[in-house]
Amino acid sequence: SGRLNLMAVVPEVIKKFGGAGHYVNTVSPTYAREIRNTYFEVDRLLRDIEHRFGGILNGIDFSVWDPETDRALARNFSIQDGIPAVRDARTVNRNVLMSLVSKEGDISTMGIPQDKLHGSLDPRSTRPLVGVVSRFVGQKQIDIVARMCRDIAEGRMPDPGVDFVILGTEGLEAGQTSEIEEDIADVARKMNGRMAYVQFYSDAFSKMIYASVDMFIIPSDYEPSGLTQMIAMRYGAVPI
Repeated sequence: SGRLNLMAVVPEVIKKFGGAGHYVNTVSPTYAREIRNTYFEVDRLLRDIEHRFGGILNGIDFSVWDPETDRALARNFSIQDGIPAVRDARTVNRNVLMSLVSKEGDISTMGIPQDKLHGSLDPRSTRPLVGVVSRFVGQKQIDIVARMCRDIAEGRMPDPGVDFVILGTEGLEAGQTSEIEEDIADVARKMNGRMAYVQFYSDAFSKMIYASVDMFIIPSDYEPSGLTQMIAMRYGAVPI
């Protein structure tokens, strides 16, 4: 097909496609240089194919990730309309999002089973809203977020004065729940209207989060040319 995911590649694939007539690509020129200088077998093989391996800077398709035309949003917006108009539209999206994940909300209208919502948010809250949209794999370090929120809920960490909305799973088979999912769900229930965790993945709901939150947490151990921060900025949220 011409598609090769270097983030999940195995040595056998490089050996097969790294020969003459093929070019192996990763997410940025900088990352391509960095991974030539480690000590894993994959990286040694990439050094061996030299000029047939490089990086093309990652990016997002602005026609797909476009808050001006995105049908998932309650209200569309464009920076061309000015900051006040963007702020007003994002406030509308925030209010709709917080209503959906409130105690009285019905998240099933977004195609998400109601039992996948853990915890809730108070629609009347004026606290800054912090978002997370992620796969719950080791690289993403979601356990750091879970530990931080638990410390806040149990009084071991000063209250930062923010609310949290988290969307994601570990991607296990239907009916299976990972330890980190259970941990975040438990913390969300203890946060008393300050945290909502949606144990599901929904493209439409992820876009509502991007278009609603004030800040976006990306605690990844490494994130070479990651798309999440690009999408967050496109939709008006500050990536952290």
